[in-house]
Amino acid sequence: MKYSNKLPLIVEKDHKCQGLDDLSNPKFLMPRTFMISEVQMIVRRKLNIKKEQGLFMMVNDGKEMIKANESLEGVYDKYKDQDGFLYILYTQENIYG
Repeated sequence: MKYSNKLPLIVEKDHKCQGLDDLSNPKFLMPRTFMISEVQMIVRRKLNIKKEQGLFMMVNDGKEMIKANESLEGVYDKYKDQDGFLYILYTQENIYG
């Protein structure tokens, strides 16, 4: 792998999610030392999501939610696709009603 300290991700909006935009570029190379919370922070910033809006990330075709305190490397090792990418779906839920 060209960047041995980075992991290739494709982060896309869940097809059921109506309230968020699509990322202009869904491909990322992120440090393997990142936590999922850091991935969420980057996605939040790129989408201009307000703090009262929840952002949830899922893997395994949206079947499993991943927690903010999980390591990116652990999630990658468990769920990466055969093509070498980790596919993450994002969706939202309004926390404050």
